[in-house]
Amino acid sequence: ALICALPGPTPAGTAFIVEMSERAKRDYFRLDARFRKGYDKWQDLIERKGAVEMRKNTGYSDESLQGDRKGQRSSRLSHRVRIIYMEITENDRGVIKVREISAQHGY
Repeated sequence: ALICALPGPTPAGTAFIVEMSERAKRDYFRLDARFRKGYDKWQDLIERKGAVEMRKNTGYSDESLQGDRKGQRSSRLSHRVRIIYMEITENDRGVIKVREISAQHGY
């Protein structure tokens, strides 16, 4: 199930809120079911335990991006599919803003 954050306080027990851009939502629905399931697991892990804990999972190969993408991060769903996101703080809560889900390696 696609979960998008609603404005307001972070729900109790939630480490982060994950918000998807319109582009990321379109990208999500274009993914094969197995990649959507992988994204859902990635999002659930962040919401339950936070981005730092997600990064400890080496399977995501999470990394900072450079150049035009400075300030953004990439997490791997597969060898080809990446989640491009930014981590920020809004109203004293952690927010992950997913910009796109990409099979392109032009970032």
